[in-house]
Amino acid sequence: MTNAAALLKRARGNAQLTQTRLSELSGTAQSNIARAEAGHRHLKLDTLDKLLHATGHRLVLLPTTRFTVGDAAEDVRAALIAGNQERAYRIVIQLADDLASEHGAERVALTVPPPGSTGQVRYDAFIAGVAEYRLDEERLPLPAWLSSAPTLDEPWCVDESTDCDAAAAATPPRLRVRNVIIGAYELASR
Repeated sequence: MTNAAALLKRARGNAQLTQTRLSELSGTAQSNIARAEAGHRHLKLDTLDKLLHATGHRLVLLPTTRFTVGDAAEDVRAALIAGNQERAYRIVIQLADDLASEHGAERVALTVPPPGSTGQVRYDAFIAGVAEYRLDEERLPLPAWLSSAPTLDEPWCVDESTDCDAAAAATPPRLRVRNVIIGAYELASR
């Protein structure tokens, strides 16, 4: 799936629109929307902008090679479907690194579009906590989607090979509030 296809599908899902309803709102044939979301039709920027506008979103281009929280959630979902927990973990750690590598508006921009679900509430909370943690480091504004992101009922020690009590003591507050236990040292750029 191309980035444009994933972005359109995620925006439509976040707006809770069917392809038919998006077609009505945008004046674009539903079959073209389906082909675009499947990656079988390349979208021009103006067409993508029109479709995103119909979902209540805006297209903003950011010159970066870093992944957004949405990209990370999509990759984590694929890793979890494949049964690769280690890969899912590494993707979130890479997200933490990517966010740490950007500053100010660029860091905020990487977190603004709401991510889709990974299919596991633990990873949804982990991604949300990492985004909050990295934004909080620079006292940057939090995107609205974080207010409805999940918090786990029970603490989850992400890296079970570590001492969970020691990790809990070193867990950044934004992750601890979500009951995601991982030491800040695990989130440090390598």
